[in-house]
Formats: sequence, C-alpha cells, structure tokens
Amino acid sequence: MSESQLKSKTINNVDSKKSTVSSMHKIDLSKLDASEESMSSFTYPKEFLKLDLDKIREFIEILEEHYQNMIEQQNIGQAKAAKQRLILLKNLEKEKMKKEAKIIYSNQRELVQDKMKEELDAYNETASKEYDSLIQAFEKHEVELLKAQKQEMEEFKKNFDYIYEARRPKPSSEMLNWMKKRDYAVKQNKFYKVEEAEKEINEIQKKEDDKFAKEKGKVLKEEIKKIMKNHEDEKNSLQKRKNNLIDMFNKTKNKNITQIMKKYETKMKELKNYQSFEMASFDKITKGITKPCARIQNIVNSTAKVGEDDSEDIEKVS
Repeated sequence: MSESQLKSKTINNVDSKKSTVSSMHKIDLSKLDASEESMSSFTYPKEFLKLDLDKIREFIEILEEHYQNMIEQQNIGQAKAAKQRLILLKNLEKEKMKKEAKIIYSNQRELVQDKMKEELDAYNETASKEYDSLIQAFEKHEVELLKAQKQEMEEFKKNFDYIYEARRPKPSSEMLNWMKKRDYAVKQNKFYKVEEAEKEINEIQKKEDDKFAKEKGKVLKEEIKKIMKNHEDEKNSLQKRKNNLIDMFNKTKNKNITQIMKKYETKMKELKNYQSFEMASFDKITKGITKPCARIQNIVNSTAKVGEDDSEDIEKVS
C-alpha cells in the first residue's frame, strides 16, 4: 500500500479510518500475542518502514481510537490485532525518534565544536597580534638602545683627549733643573751649554710624553671596556625583560586556551548527559513527542554568545 493511499484513508470519516485499519490487517499477525515482549524480534513490514514519524503518529491515533472502540464493543480479536499493530508502530516510532535524536545530537556536538574552533581561532588571531606588537616594541627598544650606546661611545672618545689632558702631570724636578741650567747658560751666553740643556730637556720631555701617552692609552682601553660592559649589561637586561614577557605571554595564552576548551568540554558533557537521559526516556514513552531532544536546546543556545559573556574571564596576554 502506497503512502498516498494511506494518507487518503486517514483524512476520511470514522468508517474510512476503520477501512484503513482493516487494510493493515492484511499483515498476518494473528498468531502473535498482544504483548511487547512477544514482538521484540518481529521484523517490521515494508509498509511500516516507509512511514515517517508524522504518518506513524497519525496511524497510532487511528489505531488507539479503533482499539478503544473494540474494547467497548468487547471485540477481543479486533482489539488484540489493534494492540499488536499499536505495539509495532510505537516501537517503530521510538526507533525513528532515536535515529532522529542521534542526528540532532551529532549536529549539536558539531555545532559546539565549531563554536569552540571559532572562538579559539578568534583568540589565537588576537593573541598573535598582541605577540607581534610585543616583539615590535622590543625591537624598537633594541634599535634605540644600540643607537644611544653608539652615540655614547663616540662622544666619550671625542672628549677623552680633552678630559685626560687635564691629568697631564707637572714637569719633573729633573726637567725643572735642566730648564734652570738652560736659562742660566743663556744669561752667560754659553750657547754650547744651552744646546746641551735643550737636548736633555727634549729627551726628558719625550720620556714623559711617552709615559703619559702609555698611561692615557691604558686608561682609554679600560674606560672603553667599562662602557662596553655597561652596554652589554643593558642589552642583556633588555633581552631578559623580553624573555620574561614572552614567557608570561605564553603562560597566559595557554591558560586562556585551556579555559576556552574547558568551557566547551563542559558544554559537551552537558550534551552527553542530556543525550543519555533523552535516549533512556524513549523506552518509557507511551505517546509520541513533538520535538525530540528539546531539553538540549538551552545548551546549544548558550554557545551562541560564547566569547561575549565570558570575555571578561579571558586574561590579556600582554
């Protein structure tokens, strides 16, 4: 019997309903007991398997009315046959409801997973921008630091000669003695002694200049070394700050990602619990429900604003 034929019979008067029921009697179930246990291993007729939930529930209503009429008329045979068909149709209704429910659960799990991926992607994108901003800020600091250090070194070298020249010692006593001898020889017009004094003075001057230059070079080297050490300490300090902030950034990022994932794991657990409850409740159903899995809608709806309600809980990564 085709679905259109079944449908046409259901919209007629009570007599047409009885005719529909009678047409279903063509399936030989006369040997079956009118109990669910005795029919648990029964194979559904093809006519039943083709029906959707609305059609099944439509026929259940027809059969329930027919069953009650047969009870009132004390027609045990017809009542038993109607009950057998009711058990078949209600079992089929439960199976189809479970099948639809599983599809709904699967879709809802995928929806939660998609929303988790969407929030994680959005967070990772934000975190990536914050990380880039953090690195760029340190790169700018590094450039400015190197520029300042180079300028400091150039200014030190430029001013060192003038600064150190102030440290030049006064003429030695030996130099002063020869200068006195030269001056006295000049007064005496003893030019050979003037030349002798000038020679000694020049030699002493050269020795003192060499000594001063050597000490100056040593001091310059030591001062440059100190400056370079300070510069290296500054760079290390900056690098340490950079590494500490990157470590803090990564810890905060991992914490926030874990927080987001736990939030959705809780949603998935709720869905699973409701799924178990709903699937178990199907076996207790005596009359069809209009919207299977309705209890999980609140869970799904609660994921629609993910990232808005919980945004204050997400820590900044920089």
